Amino acid sequence: MSTMNIGDIILEVKITKDKIIPIEPFKWCYFDEAGIWLLFGSNDNSGYKCLDAARTRNIGREIIYDMGCLSYVEYSNKSGKPYINQFGEDCGFKCVSDKTQECLYPFLAENYNRLMFVHAFDGTLSSDDELRAKEMELAHLFHALYWRNGRAYRKKCAENRKITCFKDIDDIKPLLEGAKS
Repeated sequence: MSTMNIGDIILEVKITKDKIIPIEPFKWCYFDEAGIWLLFGSNDNSGYKCLDAARTRNIGREIIYDMGCLSYVEYSNKSGKPYINQFGEDCGFKCVSDKTQECLYPFLAENYNRLMFVHAFDGTLSSDDELRAKEMELAHLFHALYWRNGRAYRKKCAENRKITCFKDIDDIKPLLEGAKS
């Protein structure tokens, strides 16, 4: 059984027109484990951008569900309201209320060719409030592009934030180590 470490790649996939190819296979040790994961996406050699942050009581189950949405839900931008992230930025697609994952992941499949889920925080001994605060801290630190802290935002802000790109996991790990406590 593998161990869980901050900065581990839980799952990394390459997305082609016809299929999703695992680059780094899913780590089963994350089933039934509480914590926070970050999702990074890339197109070709453009570097990885942080797309989302999520706190959960079962990292493995949530990522498997997200992969199901990525693989089997067809993307449609015809219905719903514009998706505005926590930072007031219009993210360029529409989302139906209470169907965020079901709208977001098909959109990601059409707009990124690599996705990488990374273990960001061990939540085993953390309260829900501590997890919520750490998720918010990490989402801000990494400028998570599609992250929302709960309900949908309706108002677009005037200017967009600068999004940081990371070459690979080795560029991401030091920031996670610094945010550990």
